[in-house]
Amino acid sequence: MKNFRYLFASAILGLAALHLMPGPAQAAFVTYNFGGTMLTDLTGSPLAGTFSFGQSVSGSFVLDNSIADSDGDPAFGTFPGAITSISVTIGSYVASATGGDLYTQNDFPDDAVNVAAFVNDGPFVGSAAVTGASIGALDLGGILLVLQDSTSTALTSDAMPSPIGLSGFDSLYGLLEFYDPLDEVGDPVSLAFSLESLDSVAQISETGTLALFGLGIASVAFIRRRKLPTR
Repeated sequence: MKNFRYLFASAILGLAALHLMPGPAQAAFVTYNFGGTMLTDLTGSPLAGTFSFGQSVSGSFVLDNSIADSDGDPAFGTFPGAITSISVTIGSYVASATGGDLYTQNDFPDDAVNVAAFVNDGPFVGSAAVTGASIGALDLGGILLVLQDSTSTALTSDAMPSPIGLSGFDSLYGLLEFYDPLDEVGDPVSLAFSLESLDSVAQISETGTLALFGLGIASVAFIRRRKLPTR
């Protein structure tokens, strides 16, 4: 019986080690937390009763960095579905979305990284599921984060940056975009905020999760072996 426990624990450990080995298209999710300040002068805006200039802004998004570039142009990178979720909080208002995209631009005419999550309605073309309270006749249409570098030195290619950081970019801002769903030709109403911080928190990959699960089982088996009385 003792030998069986040893064999069982060894098998689980071997399986865990196998899962830790890199493989094709392994999803590795990274959470980014960001913060900033409201920039838009809301005088006369229908958003004035909900937001105010200078309000603190906080948010986060989750990036799946296993998504491949679907754009064949070497100056542009398109990573559909790479933004699995994003949220922005301003005061008591919370905007969130799932199913967003990441875009990069290298030397044409500047460098840029865009995190975008938009509905497919009105003036917007996207595939995200966006959630946020309507304000008067305006619905939330999307969330956009923009990192731009006018000197074209922040990026060396159109590849997905890893990690994404603010360093090297000279224009940093975010937008909440609202629209009137009954006005098919109307322009969106934009709410702008600065991006003053962007910090990444690495999360474990799917294979890493399986490995830790296997290690946990092996540990339980080992502890039980130690506690069983000798016969």
